[in-house]
Amino acid sequence: MIETNDEALKQQVRDYWNAHPCGTQFTGLEWGSKKFFDEVERFRYGTQPFMRSLMEFDNFRGKRLLEIGCGLGTDLLQFARSGALVTGVDLTPASIELVQKRFAMEGLPVEARVADAENLPFADAARILAAYGFPLCRFEIVPPRQVFSAADRIGYPVVLKAHGRSIIHKSDIGGVVVGIEDRASLERALEDMRRDLERAAVLDQVDGYLVQEMAASGKEIVLGMSQDETFGPLVMFGMGGKYVEIIKDIVFRLMPVTDVDAWEMVKGIRSYPLLEGVRGEKRVDIEFIVESIQRLAQMVSDIPRLAELDLNPVIVTPERRRCRVVDFRMRLE
Repeated sequence: MIETNDEALKQQVRDYWNAHPCGTQFTGLEWGSKKFFDEVERFRYGTQPFMRSLMEFDNFRGKRLLEIGCGLGTDLLQFARSGALVTGVDLTPASIELVQKRFAMEGLPVEARVADAENLPFADAARILAAYGFPLCRFEIVPPRQVFSAADRIGYPVVLKAHGRSIIHKSDIGGVVVGIEDRASLERALEDMRRDLERAAVLDQVDGYLVQEMAASGKEIVLGMSQDETFGPLVMFGMGGKYVEIIKDIVFRLMPVTDVDAWEMVKGIRSYPLLEGVRGEKRVDIEFIVESIQRLAQMVSDIPRLAELDLNPVIVTPERRRCRVVDFRMRLE
């Protein structure tokens, strides 16, 4: 009997697909054998021959590709054979294990992980944002013992953040430390953070630590989108940072969003004079903000399953090369 509780229902869905990975029903062969994978591939493209031309596998050579809900990795494999750099996420360990086995048989690289696409993992959301031209801070997600080598690769100063899919407001519980200048400071930050997370009873929810490039100082803005039941997708812009929900200096626009709409959004917030520069401050790159709103609108248009997106903060400076998206959260439906 299906339970009405949302989390219980989601767990039942996970349990079902873990016991019956998508695509295994098309063959009676033993899962994971080469004959099994070959038969699944023949079924996929034999019953749906149009898929090869529809997917345009050959056009992704040298490009990064993320497939959400990769199943047995049948399509993902075609992209990899054509020279794409592929990442696959799926709901269950059983599917991911089969994907990894299939790619190993062909000697092809793949990054495959279990993920609930309702809330994309940070690294996968980062790939999507980078594909749309958003400038992200360099980062690595590592276990505690690799935090120091990650910081050495990125270069000090760095930011340390607790990483866990169920940890949302990290700064409220001591899960973010900025401006870490050297290894000794990083050691202290990691020790203090683990103590704070344990005090907040979320240490067991941490699956790693995000070591991130420290962005330049600048004005903090927020970009985002949400779905309205009546009007559909809404694009959002405003002054960002940790006080965004208190200041509430934000504006919304219905899709589609033109360049004129984007300019009106930027000029429509109360804090617009801060972007132009006050008391001797330089004007930030407002054109960068306008272009970022348009990039966001293009994402919303291209990805109909996008239910919610927050880019906060986005650091904007007078120099475009120093502007960065620092943190973000993406949810699909």
